Amino acid sequence: MPSLPLWIKSNEEANRETLLRTQNVTPAHIRYEYKLYMPQCSDEAHVTTVHGPGGVKKDPNCRENPNCFASLDRRIIRPSAQDIVKNMIGDNPSEDLRDEAVPFTGLRNLGATCYMNSVIQCLYAIPAIRGVVYAWRDSGLSDSSGPLSESMVLDGEAELQAIRQFQLLFAHMDVGKRCYVDTSDFAAAFHLSPSEQQDVHEFFKLITDFMERVFEKTSAKHLRGIVRETLSGTSLWMTQCKQCGREVKSQESRYYDLQVPIEVDSRSPNFRGRFQEWTSRNSSSGVGLGDLLRAFISEEEVSGYQCESCNRQGGAGRVLVLQTLPRVLHIQLIRFVFDKATCDRRKLDTQVRIPLDLSMGEYCGNGDKDAMVYELQSVICHIGPSAHGGHYITYMREEGNGPSRSSKWWRIDDRKVTRCSSTPPFIQNVKQGVLPTFHSGSSGGALEESPYFLVYKQRETMSNPLDGIVSMVPPPPATTIVEKQNHSFLLAIQGYAEQLSPIEQNVKADMEMHEEVRRKMGVPSMRLGEPQEYRWISAEWLEEYLSTPFQNFNTPVNNQPLYCEHSKVSLNIRKMKRISPFAWDFFIAKYGGGPELRETDCCETCVGASFEEQRRKKEWEKRRKEVFRVLDSHRWMSTSGYYVSKRWVADWTKARYGGLLPGTPLDGLVCEHGDLSIRSSERKLVPLEAWQYFRDNYLVEKNKHWDGFHRDHRECKVCRMVHEEEKELLKNERVLRGDEKRACRDAYYYGLTRTGTYFTSKHYFLLPGDWLRRWKSYVDDPEQPSPGRIDTTGLLCSHQLLRYDPLPSKEDKITWGIGANPPVATLCQEEYDILEKRYGTGSPRIAIFVIKKYQMDSALSRWTSGGSYTITVEPTPAICNDCLVLERIRYKQELLHFENKTIYLKELAQYGTSYGVYGGGGRGRRLDLTCSHFITLQELKLQILQHFDIPPQEQRLWYCERLLPTGNEEMTLGDCEVLPNAVIEVSREVGGSELPMRTAGGQGGGVTPKDIERGFSGTVLQRSSRPKQPRGKAGDGKAEPSEEGGEGSGPGEGSGPGEGSGPG
Repeated sequence: MPSLPLWIKSNEEANRETLLRTQNVTPAHIRYEYKLYMPQCSDEAHVTTVHGPGGVKKDPNCRENPNCFASLDRRIIRPSAQDIVKNMIGDNPSEDLRDEAVPFTGLRNLGATCYMNSVIQCLYAIPAIRGVVYAWRDSGLSDSSGPLSESMVLDGEAELQAIRQFQLLFAHMDVGKRCYVDTSDFAAAFHLSPSEQQDVHEFFKLITDFMERVFEKTSAKHLRGIVRETLSGTSLWMTQCKQCGREVKSQESRYYDLQVPIEVDSRSPNFRGRFQEWTSRNSSSGVGLGDLLRAFISEEEVSGYQCESCNRQGGAGRVLVLQTLPRVLHIQLIRFVFDKATCDRRKLDTQVRIPLDLSMGEYCGNGDKDAMVYELQSVICHIGPSAHGGHYITYMREEGNGPSRSSKWWRIDDRKVTRCSSTPPFIQNVKQGVLPTFHSGSSGGALEESPYFLVYKQRETMSNPLDGIVSMVPPPPATTIVEKQNHSFLLAIQGYAEQLSPIEQNVKADMEMHEEVRRKMGVPSMRLGEPQEYRWISAEWLEEYLSTPFQNFNTPVNNQPLYCEHSKVSLNIRKMKRISPFAWDFFIAKYGGGPELRETDCCETCVGASFEEQRRKKEWEKRRKEVFRVLDSHRWMSTSGYYVSKRWVADWTKARYGGLLPGTPLDGLVCEHGDLSIRSSERKLVPLEAWQYFRDNYLVEKNKHWDGFHRDHRECKVCRMVHEEEKELLKNERVLRGDEKRACRDAYYYGLTRTGTYFTSKHYFLLPGDWLRRWKSYVDDPEQPSPGRIDTTGLLCSHQLLRYDPLPSKEDKITWGIGANPPVATLCQEEYDILEKRYGTGSPRIAIFVIKKYQMDSALSRWTSGGSYTITVEPTPAICNDCLVLERIRYKQELLHFENKTIYLKELAQYGTSYGVYGGGGRGRRLDLTCSHFITLQELKLQILQHFDIPPQEQRLWYCERLLPTGNEEMTLGDCEVLPNAVIEVSREVGGSELPMRTAGGQGGGVTPKDIERGFSGTVLQRSSRPKQPRGKAGDGKAEPSEEGGEGSGPGEGSGPGEGSGPG
């Protein structure tokens, strides 16, 4: 916030000192109290340059300066006249008018439908697809003439609405007047959810399958195969025996796209060799699409092949053969793969060079080589580092005319269509020998726009076989609908233009008037002895006026909060500003309100009271400084001093004028007998002058301690005597408790943790574990209360039998030692007698008789006292086995429902566990993990993967000498009976079976839950008419028979982002 210049500060401080010496209120007093001397602040003084949206930041307004209006306008950017007009009458529809020079039309994104927009743009650019969609006739519309009128029987209203909206969408893209098309009706007809992200490749397969299924139902036979002949080719597998050389061909299958992997895989040696050859040749320009296609169709080794010719089993070579090629070739670059280390999908950022012209002659086994040259038509790119989201855009190629056939590229991002200034960076111009230049994005070197789906069309070397069969002009029914919408759109543009001009004139006139008021609103600072005319106005109202667009503001002026108790202008300067009479007259005429507060309405009574308070404060500060000076002097300490409360003096040194100071200087100094307290730590000495100041100003009334406590005053004799007696008693109590602890040493150290080796006698007694813990705290700390009488009734069940086992099992020891404190304590007879005599008991004794059985030494054929032994106990009363089982279950269930507790993970350096199961122990890394009982094993394994770098499939978890389940990753720690503070050992099993991993995470454990993917289920596209196709093996994308197949799957069926997970 801007501050006053130093010369103004010094002058006004000098004037203030003069005014304080004057008792009567003068105009100079009013000028100072209402701060009329302060200068106006400029907007530049309140602006700080920052990085971010807007580039500037406005500092707070000078609230104490009535002449400062800067920063009252909270808007960083003031709206222009065009923005105001748009806010009044809406957007100008002419902004959406289509430019005839732009060959493509944008599509509106409904939320997450960029995948749909990208595929539709590519399909619209294929003449055969556009023509066959136009060939359909809707008999429900006004014009049903055409070759397919009523010749197609659709399955229900859903397919009818879908194909109808498909045709209307293409018609809008063809002859519509808007620069973009709303796809809401299209998505609704296909039952597509606007908020669900999907994969481009999956949607392409389903939408083309829908078209093929629909148009196969027409009676016009020459139109039935257009979609299939345009988009599909045929392929087969050829296998050659390495022993006899016999070749076997598989059945020919149809493919609709080539799914080409771009990642090196250890199970694909040919592809790995091609990739390594590229990296050694030119790693800066990306891998070429030709290299990927050669690796895609290269021969692979087949082990264990049984040849029917030579009847020998051995190796064989298998190769994919593309028999025929489609007129429009679609290639998917498999960028989304499953990562076995994280059990999740990830995106590959491999840079790929995309050629403008692609010769498929070396990849196809049959056909005319000259007819196998393809030209790049469109590229769909994925933006984003994740396989679970992102955005799709499309690059479209516009062919040029003339002998050079130069082309232009357009970038289509949903509704935005822009021309590229140059060829996209990932495209290689083979004719000019230009290699692409890749630019790193913000995601760790990943491409900002990664090519994902390529569309190549066959170069026209002969006449088009579709000429005369389909028309490239929208049919009359769809054209009629589009023309009606075009007419309404043009009328909206005309109507908007008619009302735009007068509104713009009015808005500009109002803006000029308001700007003039802003310029003339301020009043210069008042000089001494110089009269000035001005008005007071509410700062809150003025800030609202300046921050709100004037066309939306109609609040009347409200100056009522500015009145003081004397019905004059108050001294609360933060509530008001000083403006010119010109601005006041404008505000009252425009908005009304009031009342009017002039320069003569300043309150002289409030000004006089304020100066009187300032005089008292000045006197208070003067006396305070004198007291501080006396306190800092050490000369008084050798003569005399008085005691005051140390805490009160500390509060006094921090106090401000007018602040509340609790207590008195004598707090904590007077004991209950009315004399000086013995608590010397709560008092301090001050000189006589300081004591007299404290007494006169802070003691409310005179009493017997009015003269204070001199440094020679003696402490209270009664309090001193009582204190000495308590000190002696405490000393004796420490000795007695120490003697008791030494006398019951066995109970103190082993009563709660006694095991077989610590049973040194035959007779023992049981105590409640809680009582013994209270007794241990009692003998350790004299401030702790007595543990009370010994009560053993809690150890008995309703049958008056023992409900706990005196000799806990291994499971009981784990439960007591890990999850809670043991409920039973064991004491020898001598120590039990001491405690019973000391504290008393009102319940019967529970005795146990210990029996040790030594094992016979087989070599000496006699019993030895030094050999191993077993221990059994015989309690009195006996153990109630039924209640013991129920108590163990109840106790364990309480422990198993833990939350936010610690478990300890320990990595074993060698296979096995420290318990000796399946090998030795070994030392490794450790991790303390805070979790709850509902954490699943999968989530726990992902945490182990993050810290220990062990894939979940290779993890083996050991707890209490048992292996946790490996087949059900949905089990929680509570299901596995893992207790809080447990130690779980982690071993690594290389080559172990892959464990099934679930797709949706549970609660806790730091794993983000994913929604269950449902893909295109429930849509019109979910049905498939295509046979199951060969599916490529993982890693190299080559096809082989599979029961899964796919709807329109081609060779190299790959892994996309998956159903419901693709970017949108």
